[in-house]
Amino acid sequence: MNNESNLSAEFTRVPVIDVHKGNLAAHLPALLKAIEESSFVAIDCELSGLGDRKKLNASSIDERYLNTCLVAKTRSIIALGLSTYTLQNIKDAKSNGESKSNGDTATENGNHEDSEPKSWNYKVQTYNIMVLCGEDYIVEPGSLKFLVEHGFDFRKQYSLGIQYLRGNDREENEDQPLRRIFSHLVKARKALVLHNGLIDLIFLYHNLYAALPDKLGTFISDITEMFPLGVYDTKYIADYVSRTQASFLEFVFRKEQRINREKYMKNRPHVKVRFQSCEGEDVDWRHCGSAKEIQDGVEVCFSYAHHGHCPVGSGCDKSHDIDHIIKHRNIEKERKGRKRKRPNESLNETAENGSVDVNGSAEAAENGAASENGAAAE
Repeated sequence: MNNESNLSAEFTRVPVIDVHKGNLAAHLPALLKAIEESSFVAIDCELSGLGDRKKLNASSIDERYLNTCLVAKTRSIIALGLSTYTLQNIKDAKSNGESKSNGDTATENGNHEDSEPKSWNYKVQTYNIMVLCGEDYIVEPGSLKFLVEHGFDFRKQYSLGIQYLRGNDREENEDQPLRRIFSHLVKARKALVLHNGLIDLIFLYHNLYAALPDKLGTFISDITEMFPLGVYDTKYIADYVSRTQASFLEFVFRKEQRINREKYMKNRPHVKVRFQSCEGEDVDWRHCGSAKEIQDGVEVCFSYAHHGHCPVGSGCDKSHDIDHIIKHRNIEKERKGRKRKRPNESLNETAENGSVDVNGSAEAAENGAASENGAAAE
């Protein structure tokens, strides 16, 4: 029986293998093999708390590092998400050396059989590893609330979590599978993808590798040596490269997923994925698509739309639906774009018609009936 999904750019569910101390022996060989064969690995840590957020965002990077180190020494990792991505081939219509002609005929579904667009095809395996720190650590109520609202099972963590000890290696660490997994990743010398990566890197280093160095420069040197193919932070990319309207992980993923699907539909270069390990009692299919029709009348929660969390939580009467939020932010962006264009549009209207209302509104010039205050309010 085939245990892989079909290659697709239009997926709405992701199979996640839940790993804990009861089934680790069964999944560990495949997990280590997936790391070894991968093109890059993505990791996301669920943490028991982050302490004072202001200190984590200190203007001085050295101060930020020291504050985050203090948090990592007093809090813990409670779950570890790990995905491996293996590039299987780059599909390109031009790779066979044949030139495309303008006379290519379209197939019934609108695609050209002889001119399929380039696609990067990845085999993906995703693991959710339940872990439990064997030492005392701080658990913050806010973090507990957030995790419970997102389906985290603390009873399962305390009964089935894979135990580990923080800091440097010691005799008790000899039989710690989590350190073995992380060491295997380091030895494999793969590129590493994170979101808001400095925090996760510091936690991973201290919890699964060694005691944190006192100086940021030493830490950076170690990370550079551990991951020579690079560390890529999707939050940094969202904030400073793509400049998306929000940069929390759920928003970035859903937005890029939609963009990739649109590229596929328009026969533009895109990404396709094939999921490995789709069957079995430990596989949990996670939904990652729009589950319901977006209600335009429902107001979007400002806090959730900008930060990915809401102080009110599930009791909030405003929308936390990511597709709704993306649609709202796109409309907001288009409206701001139109406002920026209006001065130029007004000049064009003046040149063509010789008249325009006192606020320079293009709409007022077209309709001939907009008051000063009405045009300004719009």
